[in-house]
Amino acid sequence: MSLLITMISLTSRELRTIYGIVRRTEQIRREGVKELSDLFMENPRLIITPNNRCAGSCLHCVADSTPSGVTMSYEDFAGIDPNFLEVFSVADFGRRGNPLLYCSGDHDLVDLVTLLHERRIDRFTFALALQNQPVPVLKKLEEFATETGANIETMVTYHHYYPKLDRIKLAQDFNSTLINYLGFSKRVIISLLGDQYSKQELTKAEDVRRTFQDNWEIIFADIDMTSTDNEHSYHAQHETNKAEIKIPCLDTRVYPLGRFRQYLSHQEILQQYEVQFEQAMSDYVCPDLVKWPGIIIEPEGDLNLCASFEAITCRGAVVTNIFTKPYEQVRDELIQFHQKELNWFINNLPDIISGKVSTCKLKNKCYQ
Repeated sequence: MSLLITMISLTSRELRTIYGIVRRTEQIRREGVKELSDLFMENPRLIITPNNRCAGSCLHCVADSTPSGVTMSYEDFAGIDPNFLEVFSVADFGRRGNPLLYCSGDHDLVDLVTLLHERRIDRFTFALALQNQPVPVLKKLEEFATETGANIETMVTYHHYYPKLDRIKLAQDFNSTLINYLGFSKRVIISLLGDQYSKQELTKAEDVRRTFQDNWEIIFADIDMTSTDNEHSYHAQHETNKAEIKIPCLDTRVYPLGRFRQYLSHQEILQQYEVQFEQAMSDYVCPDLVKWPGIIIEPEGDLNLCASFEAITCRGAVVTNIFTKPYEQVRDELIQFHQKELNWFINNLPDIISGKVSTCKLKNKCYQ
């Protein structure tokens, strides 16, 4: 009876997540882990952070990206064992820095993408900053997409987190950026990012939503936008370039980390913001246990199992290094971590259900 009472306090989402993890655990215990691919869900993502470089200085940056940030070695990346890469069907670029600024010797972002395509990965997602001027790498991306037919999705964020904000110029820069990205993208996702906790001027969620709508004609100038059956999706065309544009509901999850943490501290609202943010992100059950949806390669080659923005500055989910260790050792260390995670979940299931223990890798010392 006491267990049922504590379960009532869990959200339906948390209960479904726990149930899904239990089902996956039963399957793994029954079938065992024979290959590296057994550790991952169907269609796992290889999330690549090629650099922590960015020319902007957006106040909401949780990664403290700078123009001189760390850059991944192309030679190290090219040396990854094909047996590791063949596990993945999708490659994401971003999370830290601006991938368009990647440069290692004579190699750029397109060289990384081409190498992965040669290893039979043909689905890509780019998380990019505003790029209102045409640069050589954009033309190369367009040529790559045309020649290979690769499925490229591009994500770009509309926000007010700039030290100085000119709303009209932002709309104009966004328009130029969209036109540039339509050249190589099959889908463009526009993420509206606002803030409902700090209530600071300019960054408030309602202001971001309003300026986006008020400047719609500027943002989509020379782009033919046709609504689809999905209210958040449009067919877009600029000259001969066609793509789908998605505009999801406004996102208010701005993590109090990095440069944004410094901004909140300067405004003397950091503690207040952290409390409100933690309450809004109260779910303590990680859906990525036991069967992983993907893995992150950090610029130095660390393999990170947590895609949360919280993991950008935390070592709690780093398992091994793909650049400094042979493939066999990387495989064994991932399998060992997986077994540890599996056993931990089974042993702690009653406390997880009762809400006494979080499954978050970053909050639990058992994963470190």
